[in-house]
Amino acid sequence: TSLGYIAEKASTQKQLITNHFGTKDMLWRKVVDSELTDGIAILENVKETEARYGAEIALRHFIDDYINWVSQKSAIQRLMIIESQAKSDRMTWYFERHLTPSFNTVADIIKKAQKLGAVKQGDPGRLYFSFSTLVTGRLIFGEEYQQYTGSSPFSPKELNELKIMIYEVLGLSFDDAHKLN
Repeated sequence: TSLGYIAEKASTQKQLITNHFGTKDMLWRKVVDSELTDGIAILENVKETEARYGAEIALRHFIDDYINWVSQKSAIQRLMIIESQAKSDRMTWYFERHLTPSFNTVADIIKKAQKLGAVKQGDPGRLYFSFSTLVTGRLIFGEEYQQYTGSSPFSPKELNELKIMIYEVLGLSFDDAHKLN
């Protein structure tokens, strides 16, 4: 879309957007940063939880937080899936700024949980990618999921079923004490 169209929809002048953000690309990056700020907070929280309670508890908390976060941020997640279809400067920026820190933090926690025997053995990166894809795929394509299953992927029951599936992928034990909050 054009900056003119964005300015029109924002009820402002194109020149004000250009003066404030510089380029459409910089505006895009600012919007993505703004939308993903709470995702960064989740990573900080998981690091604190891991330091206080250990890797298994931190991983369980991350899974809860990640499912809840993606369910609330499905629009930006859809945008990022579209953006990730081709290598670009924006995708490289997004990968370095947002995906890599998340990957490194969670893969490290998975490794630690594996050493404790709480998570099945396997490449932590592949495990992380598998469960993050389960979450984003189901929630981003929510309408399609609902057509196939007759259930909203955002319902508490479906979110809990998703959590159980992720636990199975990771080999984490699941009982009623670990239901999604």
